[in-house]
Amino acid sequence: MKWLSSFTGLIPVALALPLLIFHLWAIATFVSGVSAIVVIAYHLRKGQSITSLDWLSLGFALLNVILYFGFHTAILFEYLDTAIYTLLLGQVIYAQILGEPWTIQYAKRSVPMERWSTPAFWKANQFITLIWGGCFLLCLILSLTPGIGVWHVLLPVVLLIGTAILTPRLSVWYARRIVSQR
Repeated sequence: MKWLSSFTGLIPVALALPLLIFHLWAIATFVSGVSAIVVIAYHLRKGQSITSLDWLSLGFALLNVILYFGFHTAILFEYLDTAIYTLLLGQVIYAQILGEPWTIQYAKRSVPMERWSTPAFWKANQFITLIWGGCFLLCLILSLTPGIGVWHVLLPVVLLIGTAILTPRLSVWYARRIVSQR
């Protein structure tokens, strides 16, 4: 279960989501901000780097504080799914432009340091990054699709959970495949 530490950046969203369902914008803003700070402090205390998802959670919370308390709008909360999927897909694309697979920052939390510089680690992360990018793109499309009712929320949740569950297995499979091709 060590791979779960890769997903701690989602804790602020998960904690705020029930509050957002009931339009408790102020409380959700507070909970997401405080929990983002706690997640970052936790990883710093463990000597781990802060991922782009951790920074995204904190930045999203701060932006919502400014928008909600400064401009009296909950627009990002009202379109939370579209905003989050767009930002996550943007992170994946930006990482690809920089030439480093987006998932490497998360994989380093659960993979021993001696494997970080291996071609199998790098290529497996390129593969997994493409899978996550595809998942975020599908979720974004679903968030923009009108008239699909409860599937608007359920399908992305199933995609995200399925991708999260498959990620460690696919990483190992793909890394082994790379090593065996040599």
